[in-house]
Amino acid sequence: MAADPAFTFFDPESGNYLPLPVEVVELSDPVQLRRLDRLEPETTGVLDIQDAIHDLLDCHEPEHEAKATFIGIVGSFSSNKSTQLKKLVWDLLQQGLDPQYRGARYLPLYIDLRDCKAQRSNVSNALEACVLQKLAEYWPDLQARRLSELVGQPSLRLVFYGIDLLSADDNARVQDLMLRLLRLYPRHQYVLASSEMAMNWSGFQEHSHLHLLAIQPLRRVKIRHFLENLKRVDALRDVPENERTAMGERLLSRIYHSQ
Repeated sequence: MAADPAFTFFDPESGNYLPLPVEVVELSDPVQLRRLDRLEPETTGVLDIQDAIHDLLDCHEPEHEAKATFIGIVGSFSSNKSTQLKKLVWDLLQQGLDPQYRGARYLPLYIDLRDCKAQRSNVSNALEACVLQKLAEYWPDLQARRLSELVGQPSLRLVFYGIDLLSADDNARVQDLMLRLLRLYPRHQYVLASSEMAMNWSGFQEHSHLHLLAIQPLRRVKIRHFLENLKRVDALRDVPENERTAMGERLLSRIYHSQ
């Protein structure tokens, strides 16, 4: 089941984004994913998804750490994962291009793992070859055949989507390749969106600084607030009010009932 482009509400060309009330809970142990529905809401520390991801990325300094930073965004199908990842990459790019920005420089890459499953290369790790191929789209004269050859270049923030859309065999293979990648290159940061059952988190917990962000069901008060404020969204300013409201209701119904 693929994401429906009619419900992404993010335009990567302009950066226009419908600010959806998507919230997450940060978990320190994959076992908590199975107990999440039994946790009291006030004890779980609900966070805005974009704020949570940015805070986690910024709190680590990969150049000085032995393990890579790995952020897993966990949600069911149609829970807005791909939209949030694309918005994240857009924001990270804008941040890196800002001449006033004083933080560490990173190059974000959005990688659909469905494009990598059949990757064949003389590089031993086919996922690494896929990352280099994606990097070459923005760096035409790139000569590196391994990520280790990017000496003196900014670290990467690798944002992966589509692990739960692969066959069982491809899924297992990509997870193994990803583990090898983060063990070999801890200076880069890794973000992955997945459904709960698509991942075996134990290896990532052992070999990385693992942070799990579980997407939460939309609360009705959030839905009401969202619909009441659609008129303030620049991307929808010219859309008639009745169409705008219907659009928002369809989107939120789709997300709400997928949780």
